[in-house]
Amino acid sequence: MLQRLYVHNYRCLENFELIVKGIPSALLIGKNGSGKSTIARVLELFQSIAQGVNRMSE
Repeated sequence: MLQRLYVHNYRCLENFELIVKGIPSALLIGKNGSGKSTIARVLELFQSIAQGVNRMSE
């Protein structure tokens, strides 16, 4: 579980956990400003760092 993520001293995510197993894709749904794009960018960053399972813990 990702406890907190800060970008330029701004808290972007808090208490975030995403479990996706055995499916080729997932859909993020939410209101404007709820962080969908932020989550997508963070997941893309993690994917570029390492292939496979990405886990972060504080």
